[in-house]
Amino acid sequence: MKKTILFVLMLLLSVTVLFAGGNSESESADDGVLDVTIDEPITIEFWHSFSGTQVPVIDGLVEEFNETVGKEKGITVVAVAQGSGPQLYSKVIGAIKAGNAPAVTTSKPPYVQDFMMADYVVDLKPYIDDPTVGMDDYDDFFRAFSQEGEAYSVEGIYSLPFAKNSDVLYYNADFFEEHGFEPPVTWDELRELATEIHAITGKGAVGYDNLQYLFENLTVQNGGQYTDNQGNLLFAEGDAALKGLKMYADNVWSGVFRTAGEDYFFSGPFASGTIQMYIGGTVESQYINMKDPQFRWSASALPQVDPENPKTLSYDHVICALNPQGSGDQKYAAYEFIKFITSTASSKTISMDTAYMAVRQSVLDDEEYKAFLDNGGNDALKAAYSQIDSLYSQPVFISDTYTSTTVDTEITSMMKRVLDDHQSPEEGIESVVQALR
Repeated sequence: MKKTILFVLMLLLSVTVLFAGGNSESESADDGVLDVTIDEPITIEFWHSFSGTQVPVIDGLVEEFNETVGKEKGITVVAVAQGSGPQLYSKVIGAIKAGNAPAVTTSKPPYVQDFMMADYVVDLKPYIDDPTVGMDDYDDFFRAFSQEGEAYSVEGIYSLPFAKNSDVLYYNADFFEEHGFEPPVTWDELRELATEIHAITGKGAVGYDNLQYLFENLTVQNGGQYTDNQGNLLFAEGDAALKGLKMYADNVWSGVFRTAGEDYFFSGPFASGTIQMYIGGTVESQYINMKDPQFRWSASALPQVDPENPKTLSYDHVICALNPQGSGDQKYAAYEFIKFITSTASSKTISMDTAYMAVRQSVLDDEEYKAFLDNGGNDALKAAYSQIDSLYSQPVFISDTYTSTTVDTEITSMMKRVLDDHQSPEEGIESVVQALR
């Protein structure tokens, strides 16, 4: 693990040396005047990690941009699917190293912070604030989402929310109706309900798709913190993380809860009736009925330790512009595309067609979208919006020896050791600290 961390840091540091001073150099070259015109027609690439039925949605929006704003301003965008999120991250790192990164990419906030170590992310704030081409509806973004773009290690706005997610509890609607069950509000209620279901089915009753999100949510809900923007491993302080991890591990070890194991994700076991509840992001909802179109499910908000003080992690895709050293035309073209694809209309399309959360309040106020939710268009999204005021985002950072990304990776490995291999929670948490320090 440490070798991987050091490799990524050395790679980013080498790029930093190669492109040192990029932002200040670029600004001095144009005398600080923001370039908001396209001198000659320009083509830029947009890399993303969407797949399957999501790709036509993204391609459709890119085509719409090219036929409207792009046609008017002389901008053509080419969308390039680059595999999974980690694959996209690796390819962007490689492209930064080679000096040929795309003008625009989707990402996750910890990855954006990694790119910033190479001085390779464009500050969008001057464009957003510009009186001519600015974004007068910036405040329409849900604050839980937009604050991520303002919380990097350098002052500015280095990403905008694009396709966001939060965890909800999926449950088998027919099974719940048959047995008169109600979805739980707290973790205590979840444990009690899962114990009842386990007695009925003889199988694990509930699981959590993403083990790092599980650990972080339990830590924060129990009154602790995960990390901060200086890279301090706050989960190792106090007993919040340990308390949450012990609770979950005890229930997995007893067979009441279960891990995904070789299934990797719970949508398959859930749709087949092997498990009656699971916790995952809203986007998971699109996969459940792919497995069984007749399967009836619903969703409720993420269980809480204290329902009077709810905390739920928001995560997934942001969008950013790369290469501050590029031409003014390229940076402005990237901004115009980002402005378009994060607009109310685009966010509404993405949410309705991919099951990611919309990133703007105006989408929730839209009559068609409200009807979509009220008429059962997606119960997972409805559950996610019910917890919008409880959402928090993960701090991102780069320290001397590790990054946000590598902390998350090490936490995931630790969770597998504890839940699957019965490593003690105390040893598990300590092993993360030792691996990173």
